Amino acid sequence: MGYSGPPGWGLTTLPCKKRFVQDSYNKPRIRVYGKTTGNWKTEQFWGTRNVRSLHKSGAALDLVKELEKYGTKCVALQEIRWEDAGSTKVSQTTIFNGKCEKGHKLGIGFAVHESIIHSVKEFRDINPRITTLTIKTDNFDMVLINAHAPTEDKNEEEKELFYATLEDTFSMSKGDIKLVLGDFNAKIGREECHKSTIGNYSLHSSTNDNGTKLIDFALGKGLVVKSTMFQRKDIHKYTWISPNGRHKNQIDHVLINNRFKNSILNIRTLRGADMDSDHLLVGIWMKVKIKKYKKGNLTNKGQTDINKLKDKQICKEYVECFQNIIKGKQLDIERNLNVDKTWEYVKESINEASTKVLGKKVSKTKRSIRFVKKLYKEEN
Repeated sequence: MGYSGPPGWGLTTLPCKKRFVQDSYNKPRIRVYGKTTGNWKTEQFWGTRNVRSLHKSGAALDLVKELEKYGTKCVALQEIRWEDAGSTKVSQTTIFNGKCEKGHKLGIGFAVHESIIHSVKEFRDINPRITTLTIKTDNFDMVLINAHAPTEDKNEEEKELFYATLEDTFSMSKGDIKLVLGDFNAKIGREECHKSTIGNYSLHSSTNDNGTKLIDFALGKGLVVKSTMFQRKDIHKYTWISPNGRHKNQIDHVLINNRFKNSILNIRTLRGADMDSDHLLVGIWMKVKIKKYKKGNLTNKGQTDINKLKDKQICKEYVECFQNIIKGKQLDIERNLNVDKTWEYVKESINEASTKVLGKKVSKTKRSIRFVKKLYKEEN
């Protein structure tokens, strides 16, 4: 007997869309041409990578091109290998680096995009393996601690010294959000006893010695290892590839305060970033609102009242004052034949004459409606 009911009934089931993460439609999303892009308005793209070496011609420029292509805001860099500590502007990115060891070994730092460079509060070079960067947000400060741990085959004393210094740096750093990231050379497993700290989705099944030290550090400081808490394919988990391509490990990690762990929305490796290194770029999508750069009102900063030059008498006094000041600096100008230095003397003379004769503009403050109503009542 054939089926006599309505067509399709009892024969097939309706296809359902698989959802690994529950979507929330009440989040403030970015809109482009009236359509949401799925990104948070306050979402920032950070990262970490062991670049192996920037101590070669064109390496820094190639690195910055790749980072700007992906739109990263701040990336922790390991093994920069630059001798002197400082900052270097390359294209639209500023690289803050610490000192390296003798023979151009180690040395770490940060690559910060110009869109958030105004929010950088402090950069500290602790040693060739640890640096910190403090960033101002709308409500509090965020501290990024960049670390490069010794490899598994190093002696125990060197490892203990590294983690002792890391603990001191973490305790001394002042900030509400503390993000510890970098190359820890640590394999973290999926042990059930550390599930609340490391999650369930690590690439490795067992923890090595460096991984145990990292977990102990996280437990002692109230941190969680967020890099092993996202369910991803294995190709998006491993951060290091051996030269022959046979071995792939997840040894670069990201840790954050347990209180702010939900501010990290996603972590995965980006295999398309070509930077001439055996380490991959680890992308970190974080929900944080960076403090905006506010252009101040010139009148509040003391702008020169140039409208007074319309008065012929004041204009004459200004010219005489400028001539007297510049004559006093004539000897200094003649000694220095440098054009830039001469311009500095002229600029200083102009500013002194403007301050003495013209003065500053009086800023016009906006009066509130309540103040205007009160003033109106008093007059009537």
